[in-house]
Amino acid sequence: MPNPTALRSDDFEILAVRELRKSGLELAIVRRPRRWVIADGDDERGEDYVLRMEGVLRAGTLERRVLIECRRERDPVRPAAVRALHQLVIERELESAILFSASGFAADALREAQSSGVATIAIADGKAAFARSGYGSPVAPAPSWVPEFMAEVVALDAAGLPRHHLIVSGQPGLVLDRMALIEPPTTADGEDTP
Repeated sequence: MPNPTALRSDDFEILAVRELRKSGLELAIVRRPRRWVIADGDDERGEDYVLRMEGVLRAGTLERRVLIECRRERDPVRPAAVRALHQLVIERELESAILFSASGFAADALREAQSSGVATIAIADGKAAFARSGYGSPVAPAPSWVPEFMAEVVALDAAGLPRHHLIVSGQPGLVLDRMALIEPPTTADGEDTP
């Protein structure tokens, strides 16, 4: 079974852009992707890293300046990473954020993302994601055309449980509906805080 936590940063970048485009979103990269090592890994998997891309996301007449962060870590994303991304969007005067993870999300990170308007997308083994999606079957083998990795929007349902929604062609709302406009905090008199 393919392991998303083994993705190289250039492959992760290609996969993230491919999945957004597949959904019907066009992404124009404004700032060249940057990569940071956040922890040394083992010999098989390599180091943990964060890859950030800044760009303009378009769907029809909608246009948003976004920060996209791709995280490859050993453990699921925690709330602190979501808060840091949200703060970075404000500091860079952008409008929205999308957080991709190769290791999934802790439930409290999904709560934080939901309350702050950050879209959360997990990279998963393609066959497992296809079987989970409702298009495939948990018992029948996946078709040969299913790619090695696929992306799933992850959000909490009404009961507070994580739900995975496979990104499919022509459904930009799946991502856009979880991505709020992020605005700087304001003071009591309505002015932006410094």
